[in-house]
Amino acid sequence: MSDPIREAIAAGRPTVEGAGWQDDIHAIIKRFATPSLYLNLSVSEKMRKELVRYYAKELVAQANLAGLRTAKPILRDIGSPITAVRGRALRELNGWTANAVKAFQEELNLAHVTLRGETRVAFFRAKRDVAGFGNADRKQLASDLAKASKADMAAKTKGYNRIRSARTKLAKAEKVGNTVTVKAARVELLKAKAAVKKTDDLLGRFEKAVQASARDGARRQMAAAQKAQYQQSLGKDVKRYWVTVNGSQACPTCEDRHMLLVPDETGGEPGSGQTYCGASCQCHAVPKIHLDGTPIPKPIVA
Repeated sequence: MSDPIREAIAAGRPTVEGAGWQDDIHAIIKRFATPSLYLNLSVSEKMRKELVRYYAKELVAQANLAGLRTAKPILRDIGSPITAVRGRALRELNGWTANAVKAFQEELNLAHVTLRGETRVAFFRAKRDVAGFGNADRKQLASDLAKASKADMAAKTKGYNRIRSARTKLAKAEKVGNTVTVKAARVELLKAKAAVKKTDDLLGRFEKAVQASARDGARRQMAAAQKAQYQQSLGKDVKRYWVTVNGSQACPTCEDRHMLLVPDETGGEPGSGQTYCGASCQCHAVPKIHLDGTPIPKPIVA
């Protein structure tokens, strides 16, 4: 019974965890880690616009595709025809998408204001520190600050490469099915993610905020596309139930929602931010028809 759900989770996991787009966002921010960021704050405005463009044009499309893919294993299992999303379901999804882009833009605006303020502070702090040793050359100060940022960004790039390698090893281990190897691969992935989080320069903090907003947005967009696919195939009033994953390691608030009606009894969709795990949620809202007769009594291990 849970095999189609595991397949659905596997179809959406790369998008939820940030494989691919995480590197793209890092590359955009890294491109602006130059002296001009300190000499000319309009550079940060260009970076903000590029991030919004990438989210709207690239990441939303990836999330929509992943959402449609996660619905297919469930629909296939119950013998329902899988058709393209159109009509009312598509209009609702498009409306959701437009609002999602606006929400991301507003979150990015707040992070951007913080970045601009921190950039000014960093520059004047550096100017203060060298004032007692002669004239503070503006370009030299900006260059020194940029070198520090460049070193931090290089460390983060190395960390992302480690994450990508750990993900590949985990995928191979899961394919083989060796529990010892899978556990070791998951530990390595957690260590790789923790190493990246240690980067704490101003651009690192900005990127952390952007990545968090993007991950949250991608998860919600994916869930919206999945819901649209179910509505298209099973009707707009299709009842869906929360299926909690990760077994005994599941988030406690997700565990409490297992097999409750979405969204009436759960307060929202999986991954919409009302649970402790937030945008990292791997749970699914599964159509009732898939669970009729053979309910899943406890969270599945996936």
